[in-house]
Amino acid sequence: MTAELWIINILSSIAIIIGGWAVITYLFPMLETVLSEAIKDKKVLHSFMGILNVLILWMVAQGVIIYLLKIDNMYLNYLDIILSGLDVFLEFLPYLKWIIIGWFIVIALKKK
Repeated sequence: MTAELWIINILSSIAIIIGGWAVITYLFPMLETVLSEAIKDKKVLHSFMGILNVLILWMVAQGVIIYLLKIDNMYLNYLDIILSGLDVFLEFLPYLKWIIIGWFIVIALKKK
């Protein structure tokens, strides 16, 4: 049972890493192409894509740590300390959502 638990959780962590890599490598360049039509300022677009990259990396890190904590190993339990720091960032996301919505409204008003 213990070996099965290790394998399942490590494979789940690897799947999360692969999913995050696919989003950053394939989906975000397509999203950047679509947004470049609406956002003419390249500096703003680059900053927005940077925020999205950090967000995905943070979510991947949290997912990996959650699966590694399910293994219930004495040494892996120290990862719970890092998870607390990640939670602080993820609690900021609702505020970040409103900042991004406001940012899009300002850009839309600038176009007119």
